[in-house]
Amino acid sequence: MSDASQFQSHHHNSSDARVSRNENSEDEPEEFRVRVSSDDKSTVDIESENEHRPRKRDTEKFPVSDSKSLLMEFDEYVASERNTGVTDLGYGFEVGDLVWGKVKSHPWWPGHIYNEAFASASVRRARREGHVLVAFFGDSSYGWFEPEELIPFEENFAEKSQQTYSRTFIKAVEEAVDEASRRRGLGLACKCRNPNNFQATRVKGYYSVDVLDYEPGGFYSDSQIRKARDSFIPIETLDFVRECWQCE
Repeated sequence: MSDASQFQSHHHNSSDARVSRNENSEDEPEEFRVRVSSDDKSTVDIESENEHRPRKRDTEKFPVSDSKSLLMEFDEYVASERNTGVTDLGYGFEVGDLVWGKVKSHPWWPGHIYNEAFASASVRRARREGHVLVAFFGDSSYGWFEPEELIPFEENFAEKSQQTYSRTFIKAVEEAVDEASRRRGLGLACKCRNPNNFQATRVKGYYSVDVLDYEPGGFYSDSQIRKARDSFIPIETLDFVRECWQCE
């Protein structure tokens, strides 16, 4: 990478200060941009263009192939790829999972397990053995955690989403709910409206996916896409959305 991101280094774990920098790296994917901060959370600030805010947008219609669905073509392409298997990080977690993480006196905070391949070199150098990288919602920060320090997002939503009414926390929860909803829609995403959907990224096994009614260009692994399709159950999706609205 040219013009590698420069970070001012502190301690990089779930109980110390955080690492930050002043300028964005031009070489990082547009989806993620890092910025400076310095409070007592063990995190690295990150400004994300993929904050998953719903936005209605015009979509050009394309005809569906008569001989073979474009969705099947994507599935066959993914199946032909090598070394894209799911890695169990321990405690049932995988890269991309939505989670809650706890840092010092802060409440449990919503985030997602972040693929290190998308992070800057200095963030990767801060890695500790047995720890995973978590990108938090709301305050746009990173933190290195042991899997045992994290808990699943949806299963603990009713309890953890009510911890405090601070604006930053509420914003974080809203962004997390937005991403959870987007991932529900991921199960219905296809190439029928946009033949260029599911474009491969520079990280093997990851694709840029447009989900209808959301900002375009979210990055998802083939595992996340398959999981979204396999787990899509309309009544459960509706129940979760209702629960989210009742808690707000």
